[in-house]
Amino acid sequence: MKKHFTKLYCRTLITKALSLAFIALMSVGVSFAQLSGTNYTIDAATATGGTNFASFAAFRTALSSGVTGPVKVTVKAASGPYTETILFTAVSGASATNTITIDGNGEKIQGSSTYVIALNGADYFTFTNLAVENTTSSTSYQKCMWLYNSADNNTIEDCEFTMPNFASNDRASCYIGVMQSQSSSTSYGDPGQNNVINNNTFSADIRKGPYAGITVVNEGRYNYTIHKVTITNNDIKDWYYAGVFANSVTEVNISDNKIHNTGSYGHVRGNFTNKYGVYYYPYYKSVGSSAINNNTIVSIDSTAVSTSYYYAYGVYVQGYYARGKRLEISNNVIDIKAAGKRYYYGIYNYSYRSTFTDASICNDNKIMLLHKDVSTSNYNYVYGIYNFGAYFNQNVDTIECSRNNIQVEAGYATYGIYNYGYYTNTKKFEVNNNLINCYNDGYGAGYYGYSYLQRGNMDFYNNTINSEGWRLGTFSRTSTFYVFYDYYGR
Repeated sequence: MKKHFTKLYCRTLITKALSLAFIALMSVGVSFAQLSGTNYTIDAATATGGTNFASFAAFRTALSSGVTGPVKVTVKAASGPYTETILFTAVSGASATNTITIDGNGEKIQGSSTYVIALNGADYFTFTNLAVENTTSSTSYQKCMWLYNSADNNTIEDCEFTMPNFASNDRASCYIGVMQSQSSSTSYGDPGQNNVINNNTFSADIRKGPYAGITVVNEGRYNYTIHKVTITNNDIKDWYYAGVFANSVTEVNISDNKIHNTGSYGHVRGNFTNKYGVYYYPYYKSVGSSAINNNTIVSIDSTAVSTSYYYAYGVYVQGYYARGKRLEISNNVIDIKAAGKRYYYGIYNYSYRSTFTDASICNDNKIMLLHKDVSTSNYNYVYGIYNFGAYFNQNVDTIECSRNNIQVEAGYATYGIYNYGYYTNTKKFEVNNNLINCYNDGYGAGYYGYSYLQRGNMDFYNNTINSEGWRLGTFSRTSTFYVFYDYYGR
């Protein structure tokens, strides 16, 4: 049968079609409208809509259209925890003015994947007051947060990072990783610059934790591009190898942190391994104006007696052929105690053939390395400050090691300050006003200085050096006061 449609019926169909199209268009617009404003919320109990997002994932989706102004989202109190794995990517419109802030309001986001939060090229994010927990019990390269692919100008502050079930000696595992590869700490690249990690806490259960507290890896050697990273005011504990592990990194500010471990018998993955409070390796890199200052580095090693030799460093800097302006290691408190066969260094500064144009400074540190082992089979070596910052350094204006308070104690050999000025061509080389208490049962020196072919002015004044043995009948005062070589010095 042939149907006949009236004009009214046709008009009704057209009206309905247009109405549906308009509704659909408006729905798309609402879903992908650009964000701007500071009154957004994340609340799992309320559906996504208006200014609320039911999850971190919903907020991430909303960012896909970009931002037109500063954006702040606050997690509603008592609405968590949120079990999610979130990957943020670059957001159109984000800038130094149009920042994106996620205020956790004390709530928790948790997951058990290789990371909980990742920033893939995402810039100008701020995470604050957020608890981030990776609940995995794996032993691989897990993290709480991962920044990579030029994720620049991000701030992570006042947050809590925990890995309660995690115990790993995988070199890529950490609480926060600023590194190109998820699974390797020796895969170089540009993970990001001008990132700030400030006033956070990091912890795992006793004798557990990742390989490093915070890991930063930049491009490989011969790339002198500055990628500054700031790590300040953090409490970093429960790690296997290093509190801060900065491999092939340029300019750093690692200051005002407390770096330590809990548990007297070391990490469950191994009691005996090298330990570093701060590991900074600008090998063939530019240090820019780097500072490792005002840190408290304590209890980093196991007190178990080792039968093979291991090394522990409060601050370790390997600036082999490094460029830049200034390197300063000052006002740190370093207190390490242990037993057995060990080499201990409060500060190890090796800057062979470095070309800093301004200064290499190691001042005002308080260092206590107490390693009194009475066993005749456990030879241990302790260095308060091991300063090769002067070794073959032809450009730096000033090398200074002054006003340090050092107490070193060992069952075999101790050196308060070991200063090596081989072929140095500095305008000023100063070792002044240090207080050194040096106790040993073998040999050593309160101050050991070697100035072979050193050219420039060297000051060595007002240092107080106290040396004595602590086990009766084995002490030779002549071998433990100080040694000063000036062979062809100028």
